[in-house]
Amino acid sequence: MRFNDPDLHSALEAWRRFPDIRDRANADNFHFDEKPSFPRQMAYEGAVGPVAEPEALRRAHIDYVRNFMEIGDGIPHTFDTALGPARLSEIGVDPYLKVVRLEALTRPLSYWRTRPDVSPLQALRDAHASEDHATVDGFLAVWNESNVRDHRPAFAAWGHQLSDELDADDWANRLRDRLGLEHHDGSAEPIPVALMEYRVLDVLRAATDAGITDPITAPTVLDIRPGPYFFPSPRELAYGRAMSLVPIVNDDDLLAEMLHVRIPYRRDHLVRLGTIDRAPSIHDLRVLRNNHLDAVRIAAVRDDFGEEIA
Repeated sequence: MRFNDPDLHSALEAWRRFPDIRDRANADNFHFDEKPSFPRQMAYEGAVGPVAEPEALRRAHIDYVRNFMEIGDGIPHTFDTALGPARLSEIGVDPYLKVVRLEALTRPLSYWRTRPDVSPLQALRDAHASEDHATVDGFLAVWNESNVRDHRPAFAAWGHQLSDELDADDWANRLRDRLGLEHHDGSAEPIPVALMEYRVLDVLRAATDAGITDPITAPTVLDIRPGPYFFPSPRELAYGRAMSLVPIVNDDDLLAEMLHVRIPYRRDHLVRLGTIDRAPSIHDLRVLRNNHLDAVRIAAVRDDFGEEIA
């Protein structure tokens, strides 16, 4: 993506020259992302305003995501039809496919008032295991409140691609690594998580209620806050491709990822509860990104996409 504003473009190029690998990765995500449409890019540049320095660009981008994806009124820019969303397919997606999402529960559990004799997570686990529907529904009612769950686009994946991780005893840690969720570091304090599973049809219904006609898209760098474990996908690939925190063997191991509109969670969406209780796997970010780039190039049959970090 080349910014139309010359000062903005210069700020990005300067960011790419920073020696820190995380800075270079964040800047490269902008530079090589081909998914944002021209109307979306223009809306972004208008919202960001005059920016001439890399740090100013980083701060302005965070403000953009906060205002137009997370807490802003109306339709998030990600799904705004007038801005040319990064559609997965012009013919749509099978409404009966199963979608999975790993949700951290620290915030919603802190808002939930339950039994004083056990931790909130244990109370929810007990209610879920015993099919105490009233208690589970009470928790979901709290979680679905807008001040607890914001309206940012939700990253999700297809359940059938995660069968190995879901079958493991430490499924929560392995899902975190596979989905590239570096910020979920459970080494200091375990992070309570929920595995949510639902159909595309649930997303389509939520979108209809919200007046959104393009509710499932490929992720772009404009949709999220800066993060070196995001990786843009070339235009030839309909979906995004999640960058794992552990090395992958080949392009067959790439995990398709998507963004969809916020859905109100129901009891039948809550499949499993657990904790992330260790740090993310430690691997060199440079190696992970270059390895992922190789796999994406093979999958897209596109040798000229992106650039390795030396």
